[in-house]
Amino acid sequence: MRAGNARRRTVTNSHTQADSREDICHDRRELSEVLMTQAPHSGSEPSAQLVQEASDWFARLRAETATPRDQAAFARWQAQSAEHRRAYESICALWETLEGPSQALFKRMQGDLPTTRRLSRPRAVGFGRSLRLAAAVAGLVIGAALWLPGALEFWRSDYATAAGERRQVALEDGSTVLLNTDSAVAIPPWQTNRRVTLLKGEASFSVASDPTKPFIVTAQAGTIRVVGTAFTVRHRSDRVTVTVSEGTVTVGADATAESVRVEAGQEVSYGADGIGPVMTADLLKTLAWQRGQLVFTLDPLEAVIEELNRYHHGVVVVADPALRTRIVSGVFTLDDPAQAIRAITRTLHIRSVSWGDRLIVLY
Repeated sequence: MRAGNARRRTVTNSHTQADSREDICHDRRELSEVLMTQAPHSGSEPSAQLVQEASDWFARLRAETATPRDQAAFARWQAQSAEHRRAYESICALWETLEGPSQALFKRMQGDLPTTRRLSRPRAVGFGRSLRLAAAVAGLVIGAALWLPGALEFWRSDYATAAGERRQVALEDGSTVLLNTDSAVAIPPWQTNRRVTLLKGEASFSVASDPTKPFIVTAQAGTIRVVGTAFTVRHRSDRVTVTVSEGTVTVGADATAESVRVEAGQEVSYGADGIGPVMTADLLKTLAWQRGQLVFTLDPLEAVIEELNRYHHGVVVVADPALRTRIVSGVFTLDDPAQAIRAITRTLHIRSVSWGDRLIVLY
């Protein structure tokens, strides 16, 4: 199937079984057009149960074991009501939306991997025997492609955490490092100073005082220098944020060779453009992960889902752009990000469809 193909196709008895599996979607409208043409929760919108039934039919018809009897049963189900047809159209559009990006990301991965480690190309028909498996593979491809740029950091690290994992590391001087989810640090041999490199993610440092050996943390194009204090470094994309909970640190950016002092209760960010202003930190929110929580205060849904994805073993996608700016506030438990997602969908009256625990789509 090709994303954006607007032609209507009809399954007939003259088609081969493989052709039938390819042509089971009769309407290729965009996901937003299919799902958002009516006001949320109007009486004519497909229910969550119907969407799940449609998902099951989609999986059944795409299976290599699909038979003419299956197709006849599906035709009877679809003919029962317009809601059944709309629910199935929504799944077709959803699959079209997901299939194109997942294939593009797969190709990008193929280009980045050494030839001896390249993956087998997914089969043309549905990535496997069912939509659930196909969607799970698509989610894994997306996750792997997003993870790939950080693979080198993982192999360079001395300590690293997986999604949803937190780990405390005791250093030889009595200092401790608490790694948040999907994070990695490298610790070279110490000589005249104590040095740790944050390669990716987020880490909280509790530094033992030693005036003769400053404690230095490098992250991206910047350096944090302390003697004895407690602070957190968060490395996201092209920005690094330093939050101080105890004592004082000096933060310097390579881009401008400038440095600033950051005291307890303050934070500062830096990147390729230099250091930003020192600001008051919301320690309750910023350090909530150390207590096993995530705190959101008037944050856009897009940012909330991006953060939850760091702790979730699957992939959560916000399919409708209009939803991405919806505001979220709440306190959630890190150990169950799926429950947080369910709470958010209930509170904001957002619909969702999921395939196992690997892919959840909000619309």
